[in-house]
Amino acid sequence: MTSFIRVSVFLIIVLASQQSSAVTVTVDPGGEGDALDLASALLLVSTGDVIEFVDGDHHVNVDLDFSHLGLVFRSASGDPEACRLVADFQGRTLAFFHSSDVPVEFHDLTIVELMISITMCPYGFYDCRLERAILDAREHSGSITGCTFDFSTLWICDGPLVISSADFSNYSWISKCLGSSGETPTVHLELSECDLSDNSFVNINNFEGSVRLENCSLTGRTGFTILELGGYWSGTLTIVSSLIANNYCEYRAPIALRSSPTAVVSIVDSSLINNQSDGLTAGIMTYAPCTVECLNTDFIGNTAADDYHDAYIATGATLHLNCCRIDEENVGGPGSVIVVNEDCPTGNESMSWGGVKAGYHR
Repeated sequence: MTSFIRVSVFLIIVLASQQSSAVTVTVDPGGEGDALDLASALLLVSTGDVIEFVDGDHHVNVDLDFSHLGLVFRSASGDPEACRLVADFQGRTLAFFHSSDVPVEFHDLTIVELMISITMCPYGFYDCRLERAILDAREHSGSITGCTFDFSTLWICDGPLVISSADFSNYSWISKCLGSSGETPTVHLELSECDLSDNSFVNINNFEGSVRLENCSLTGRTGFTILELGGYWSGTLTIVSSLIANNYCEYRAPIALRSSPTAVVSIVDSSLINNQSDGLTAGIMTYAPCTVECLNTDFIGNTAADDYHDAYIATGATLHLNCCRIDEENVGGPGSVIVVNEDCPTGNESMSWGGVKAGYHR
């Protein structure tokens, strides 16, 4: 019995030692670390290890395959502006592919002109900056917190992604993964405390799932739309305490929806203000039957070429307006159903709050 206990304790100690045996490999082009570059560091790591970069530019001149490795990449100083991973040629790829729950994580780094491809493993980006970069992530859950996207692209599918306290600027774009075929991909995207500005936008087509924006700001877009869910998508769109303002959307609308009849859109405690369009509406536009529910939401100063300044609702679609500040003459569409004030005895235009709503600023 005593021997059995001793063996068991020995095995527990060995297993604990193995679990805590992750090593940190330091990358220093000056020669004072463990590796001169990322390619050399790849030869020294195993799953769970950390690759740490000293401040400066770290050049990536070949595609690197980190398949079957869950790793942490971080700057030694914690300052993303001082530590950059730079592709010598735009589109150089860091590839991650493994079907385990060991995550791939990036902390406090600037990523320049690289494509990061992550498949079948969890991932996280924390306090990073992406410049002219592409993040292609699919088939697992992800988290992006405190990051900045500058002229960068985010492709997602078949896995939930939560983005919080992030800034998208300079034509940055969130969309569905390329190359998806056969079955309709699933997208579950949640943005919280995020700003999309300077021509950045969300455009996700041909999917089923959910998109949620809470305490977000979508401003400064000149183009077709700033939030488009298209290609006969099926699922839910929820917008809470968010601002959609000062966008010029040419021949579409700030919110453009091409959906299945089962799609449900909910807009609560938000503001669509001072948007412009050369098309039918400068607010919400549906191209197919669906249900749109608006509660405690402002529609102010939107101007379109047609008379439907605030919302154009397609044949067979239904728009519910409850306690909203809106001119009902600016809403309509042939064959649509507009339901006004069903739960709001005070009426729409008589709501007492002034200006636009609070809650969408970080």
